[in-house]
Amino acid sequence: AGTNKVVDVTGITLGGADLGNYELPDSVTTNADIWKLKLTSITGITADNKTYDGLTGATLNTSSPTFGGMILGDVLTVASADGTFDTKNAGTGKTVNIDNITLGGTDFDNYDLPDSVTTTADITKAKLTVNTNNDNKNYTGNPYAGGNGYTIDGYVLSEGVADIDITNLVYGGSSQGAINAGTYKITPSGLSALNYDFDYTDGSLTITGKPVDPSEFLPKPIVVPVYPVAPMTVQMPAVVGGLNYVNVPASGAPASTGATTGTSTSTSTGTSTSTGASAETSTTAGTNAGGTEGSSASSDETSSDQATDRIDQGASRAIQGPTDVLVIGGGINLGEKPISVE
Repeated sequence: AGTNKVVDVTGITLGGADLGNYELPDSVTTNADIWKLKLTSITGITADNKTYDGLTGATLNTSSPTFGGMILGDVLTVASADGTFDTKNAGTGKTVNIDNITLGGTDFDNYDLPDSVTTTADITKAKLTVNTNNDNKNYTGNPYAGGNGYTIDGYVLSEGVADIDITNLVYGGSSQGAINAGTYKITPSGLSALNYDFDYTDGSLTITGKPVDPSEFLPKPIVVPVYPVAPMTVQMPAVVGGLNYVNVPASGAPASTGATTGTSTSTSTGTSTSTGASAETSTTAGTNAGGTEGSSASSDETSSDQATDRIDQGASRAIQGPTDVLVIGGGINLGEKPISVE
């Protein structure tokens, strides 16, 4: 191929009425162009897979090309070429454009290159190492959750945290929910990126301190003094008037009722309060429940003593447990002799 090439003209045969009168010159030439033959394709050039490096360059293997449209018997090779991935990003089966091809071989100058030559190759993701920060906590009784952050090594070129997605970051490992003192693992996961995979290095959670006894958070018991069983007389002033009282014999059943226009009430909790209009007053405490009402005002000394005994016993039983004492007037006479507290 070439331009303005010399064309030798041979085998000329003259014609015309006077052809016998002439001889041919020694040489006859002209000029013309031979255009290069355009190859229809070049295949067999391969590109090496690579790990993401932030660049588009590809490494080519040009040792075994195949040329479409080459004249049989010609010899062609690829002396050199440049490969470029379509984008820098990781992916599989990515297009690699092959440019700046230089043909070799004895017939290289007779051929033009096809419009495009491509191949495919993979860019695998680069690896980032996620170093999980350790954490130290004092015992609080609350379960541990989350982590203490991390650092990342292995970014390509000037890339950084802006090139990864931390939206779905989660922390796992034995640290999650840990309460008691000890050492636990903090394991993050969930980071993602277009061009990176992640290797995670566990962090360590250390909880120090002893667990608090849960009973310390409970209400403290209230210590109530317990009085021994001892006689106790409840006295009320006579001015109340009309007070009924129940003469309780030793058997515990009411023996008589007396007073004028008054009422008496006993409850199963061990206390009773009487109100009325009599000059005599008495409050009973026992185990029977009921109410009495009457209009007589007589009593004898014997039944009064029995009632007093029962009142004392009932009152001293009631004082050992929760009870409400209604003081109508005059207060409670505990006697002259103090009662010891156990």
